[in-house]
Amino acid sequence: MINVKNLNKKYNQKTALCDFSFEIEQGRVLGLLGPNGSGKSTLMNILAGSLKQDDGNIYIDKRQIGEYTKSIVSYFPENNNLYRWMKVKDIEKFYDNLFYDFDKEKFILMKEKFGLKDNESIIDLSKGVLQKLRLGLVLSRRARVFLLDEPLGGIDTLSREQVMNTIFDCISEDVTIILATHLIDEVERLFDKVLFIKNGKVMLFEDCDTLRSENGSSIKSIYLEVMKND
Repeated sequence: MINVKNLNKKYNQKTALCDFSFEIEQGRVLGLLGPNGSGKSTLMNILAGSLKQDDGNIYIDKRQIGEYTKSIVSYFPENNNLYRWMKVKDIEKFYDNLFYDFDKEKFILMKEKFGLKDNESIIDLSKGVLQKLRLGLVLSRRARVFLLDEPLGGIDTLSREQVMNTIFDCISEDVTIILATHLIDEVERLFDKVLFIKNGKVMLFEDCDTLRSENGSSIKSIYLEVMKND
């Protein structure tokens, strides 16, 4: 579903991604793991079509980045991208007009699950509730690819399981998910494969079951070992 070949990206003279390659099949969940500044968000933005690579090729559903790929990719950026002056009902209408695949019935269920009220102003929402609203909007699209950049950021411990279950419910053989997170131990049960990234380079790309079998340890332990030894 996603095929990235020799991707490179620089900001001024700083390398964000260097000769970056991987591919992930349809119906799989990829954990994108790396320290701050490693290139995770840059990769997500390029896949979403909001940032252009310097060189290299990207194919999503066998098509290069463009209007078609944007129509099947639903992107949750790390930082808030909603208009703060809107109310919940306003942003729901905005998404319904903007995305042909927005499922209003699904979003209504999301609102009920997360305790969101139509007349609540976005500017008045706590960080955690705002995160739930953003995630509910993104996951309410009938997309084929979901790019989730730190979806648990700002979510309190008691609510994380609820959010995790919401993401889990979206997993199917028709959907591909790339999820970037620092909370590896809480999220790794969702992953089919993991990609470790550091300084814009692929450090490890492997099937999770293979890694656990060969190393006899958790994905988090393997990640810490790989990053420590580099």
